[in-house]
Amino acid sequence: MSQITRMKALSLFILFIIIIANILQPFPIVQGIEVCVGTKLRRVFVVNGLPEGSNPLTLHCQSGDDDLGNRTLSSRQELDWKFCTNIFGKTLYFCHVWWGSKSAAFDVYNKDIEKNYCFGGLCHWEIFPDGIYSFNVKVHDWNTKHSSSLGF
Repeated sequence: MSQITRMKALSLFILFIIIIANILQPFPIVQGIEVCVGTKLRRVFVVNGLPEGSNPLTLHCQSGDDDLGNRTLSSRQELDWKFCTNIFGKTLYFCHVWWGSKSAAFDVYNKDIEKNYCFGGLCHWEIFPDGIYSFNVKVHDWNTKHSSSLGF
């Protein structure tokens, strides 16, 4: 076998492994434990930190591949989910939140957010009356106009 033929075969094998790894993730190895093949397991929490007795928080979170749907959270309730990052580092999750006349849209996970706001594979967001926080650091303000395409 020539050197070029071996390199082509190796390239095809690596491509095959990457494709299989993306198909299998997340892959439950043991009940409750997930492993990402060739990428990282991440977890996002979005918590309703609004006062008891206030209007519920409505949110819609999604990525290009995974739509978590509309959710309504009472005070102190949370939405959380796990996912495997994209092998090419292009994973993006975002949420749109509404509370009374206020709304905001913001990214909850991408590679820059992971570096700046996530710790140990955990991204924690909390919604308060004055804005959106990550680990007690205010990141976003509310927009008081109703809109379906807000961005920060």
